[in-house]
Amino acid sequence: EGLTSLDAIPSFAQSIVFAANSFSELSEVDFSRFRELKELVFGANSFANVGSLELIGLHKLESVRFEAGALANGFNLVLDDLPSLVDVEYSEGCFAGEPPGRRLAEVSGYELHISFCASIRRVVIPGGSFTHATVVSMVSLSAVEEVTIMEGALPKVEVMNMMEIQNVTRISIAPGSLEVCETLVMVDVAIKAENVKDVLDVSKECLKELKKVTVSHVDAMIELVEDLKEKLKKLFDVDVVVPTTVPPTV
Repeated sequence: EGLTSLDAIPSFAQSIVFAANSFSELSEVDFSRFRELKELVFGANSFANVGSLELIGLHKLESVRFEAGALANGFNLVLDDLPSLVDVEYSEGCFAGEPPGRRLAEVSGYELHISFCASIRRVVIPGGSFTHATVVSMVSLSAVEEVTIMEGALPKVEVMNMMEIQNVTRISIAPGSLEVCETLVMVDVAIKAENVKDVLDVSKECLKELKKVTVSHVDAMIELVEDLKEKLKKLFDVDVVVPTTVPPTV
């Protein structure tokens, strides 16, 4: 507390806990020099004016927590190449910002992107967070077993990508969440549940605008899509991706 810039924090810090309401004047922040970091906590309403947060390549980072209203005006979060990360906790009112107008042209302007985090087992997105994100991508999360989208969550997400997730037992999408999502991609997703019908916890009160689902050409995923149709009580286009072979060099 009392720090006015991150420069005062030694780069060898293993745990950084930001106090509530701290660093509200900063508009950008860079954690790339904290190579020893294991724990990172953003206190309530801290970093209120940071739009984009990228945590990339912090190989010792185990835990990240966003308390209520942390990064309240954030619109972009990237968690990438964090092999030790086990626990990520979001709270209501985080990443509820709208991108400034000049960024509207940029497709990658506002999203939630989690990739190459080999230790995360659960992804839970609460309502009232990521309120303006239009894309959610989860890629190469080899340990993830459960994905939970809570009530009213991700109200503007149009595309939900899940790729290379190898241990899925449950995907829960609460009523009133992902209301405008039109495209759901589940490619190279391996189902580890005994019964495919136990995987999806969804109802017709979510994914109301779903138009297209892309899955890999494996029996379990084809079965999953049929189950999704039944649970949502609606029809949508299904795009089945056959594993691509390497084209011969000419």
